[in-house]
Amino acid sequence: MQNRLESSLRGYLFLQIRGNAVPRFLQLCAFHGLTFWDLHCLSGEYRGCLSVSDFRRLPALCRKTKTRVHILEKHGLPFFFARNRKRKAFFLGIVLCAGLLCGFSSHIWQIQITGNYQNTTPAIRRYLSEMEVSVGMPRKALDCQKIAAAIREEFPSITWVSAKIQGSRLLVSVRENETVSDKDSREETPCDLIASRQGKIVSIITRQGTPLKKAGETCEKGEVLVSAAVPIQNDSQEIVRYEYVKADADVILEYSLNYREEFPLTYRQRVYASKEKHSYALRIGSFRLGAAVPRARDCQDLVADQLVLAPTKGFARPILLERYTLRTYETATRVYTEEEAREKASLRLQKTLEKFLEKGLEISRNDVKITVDENSCISEGILAVRGEASQERPVTEFTQPEEREQKE
Repeated sequence: MQNRLESSLRGYLFLQIRGNAVPRFLQLCAFHGLTFWDLHCLSGEYRGCLSVSDFRRLPALCRKTKTRVHILEKHGLPFFFARNRKRKAFFLGIVLCAGLLCGFSSHIWQIQITGNYQNTTPAIRRYLSEMEVSVGMPRKALDCQKIAAAIREEFPSITWVSAKIQGSRLLVSVRENETVSDKDSREETPCDLIASRQGKIVSIITRQGTPLKKAGETCEKGEVLVSAAVPIQNDSQEIVRYEYVKADADVILEYSLNYREEFPLTYRQRVYASKEKHSYALRIGSFRLGAAVPRARDCQDLVADQLVLAPTKGFARPILLERYTLRTYETATRVYTEEEAREKASLRLQKTLEKFLEKGLEISRNDVKITVDENSCISEGILAVRGEASQERPVTEFTQPEEREQKE
């Protein structure tokens, strides 16, 4: 494989060999170290490949064996340059392309920040800009350790920072402190846990405080479910005093929600023409080459698409191919059929139920009915849901049991 690759770089020939003593000719070639490959016999003649340097040693062997050798094809880099020696612009383009590729590879064209939740990405980018770290700067001018240390110092909530260069991208990964400080935990205010809705208690698991309700009981909105007062008893099971804490419990309530949604049967729809106008542009960094960005007039939509020309994920380039599509439309009045209206109402109800599930609510009963009249479609009914429905209320009055008189 290495010899064939070397022959491709130096050039090789595809030959036709004829004569009465071709086997003897091939034996002499092997004896003198001339190597053929892809050699095969076809209709009494031999064909194979031979390097240019070995071909120049064939005349003496051909005269000795009275063999004729004809060149059928020429391959390799020298013959490629010879055939295209007049195409100077082509080779100049190759050199410029290689130069641009090397130039782009030596700069940063993308800054990616991951792992941040409390500190927004624009805030971190603004701070990097103040440090003169921006898109387009040379890779060798970056000090990743200095960047990581500066970010940790500027944002106290960030506990760990990693900055590294991958291709033409700067990757900044951070970790933030999500734990509650000891100071906040020490300054907890005693609170009761009250019901935020009227409903039936499905389950109640108390971690701190005194539960006043049990599973299966009903409660009103604002009623205390878990009291902050924890009674302290003596050996006689008498309440000596109350310790006030911050009530903590998991309370699941089942409550009802009224659902109603209405939309008209008539609606306006855009009907687009089959013909579309396209314009293209090439953007290199802040420079743009191509047609001007079209403007959408009345009854027109402008759709913009961008294609990032990046050979690999790690080597992003500041080259964008932009395409703008101008679409003309007419507005027509349409009317939902009863089947279409019911389907649309069902989809809206399904999206509402999915939002409840995302919030951690469980749908225990669905009594929503869909009706269609001459002008509108109405979805109305009651949804029974189960979920967390409690909130904290600070304790304002701290009472203690009356002191008992000791009997003589």
